[in-house]
Amino acid sequence: MIITKITSGLGNQLFQYALGRHLAIQNNTRLWFDLRYYHKTYETDTPRHFKLDRFTIDYDLLDSSLWLYVSKATRLLPDRSLRPIFDTRKEQQFHLDPAVPQTKGAFVTLDGFWQSEAYFIGSELIIRKELTFNRTPGPDFDRFRQQIEQAITPISVHIRRGDYVNHPEFSQSFGTLRPDYYEAAIKRASDHLRANLQSANRQECVRNTSKQSRKQPDQQWSVCE
Repeated sequence: MIITKITSGLGNQLFQYALGRHLAIQNNTRLWFDLRYYHKTYETDTPRHFKLDRFTIDYDLLDSSLWLYVSKATRLLPDRSLRPIFDTRKEQQFHLDPAVPQTKGAFVTLDGFWQSEAYFIGSELIIRKELTFNRTPGPDFDRFRQQIEQAITPISVHIRRGDYVNHPEFSQSFGTLRPDYYEAAIKRASDHLRANLQSANRQECVRNTSKQSRKQPDQQWSVCE
């Protein structure tokens, strides 16, 4: 079995799922989600919600399974591993660890963000097929999809506000970009491409972008979490 710890927002959830699904395929076994991260809130994390249930993903839930007690018992093992039976892979850095996509074991646990497409090379066609909505999208989805499909080279400019600005730790470790950076990005995109601007704080971003940028005919705003 492959257990992947799902945490944080949707972007991280997608990468965590993708590696877990890849290893489940490689090991010919089931994929399990550990969702205990969402059972409580954390002072150092922005509150997030599990959202992979919007997709046609086949998974088992560890939280309500007897396997949860086996998972907890691995704490008694060095590095929570006893290979080849128990193998816990905890991400040590943000760049690719080439050994992780080759992991084999009867009880594999993944703990990390795994933000690289290289972690699921060979399984991407299956993963993309499963990442389809299991519910009927709203009108905004169809509108944006048509705009993206009609553009020769669509581009998305994500203006990150929220916790990167308001969280005392994140604002120091990640920081924010100045408005002139986005001004230049919007102008460059609008000169050649259809720009889709995304932000969790649309009003703030509109206020901080120039009138000239907002006049671009192909510029579209959307709001993301």
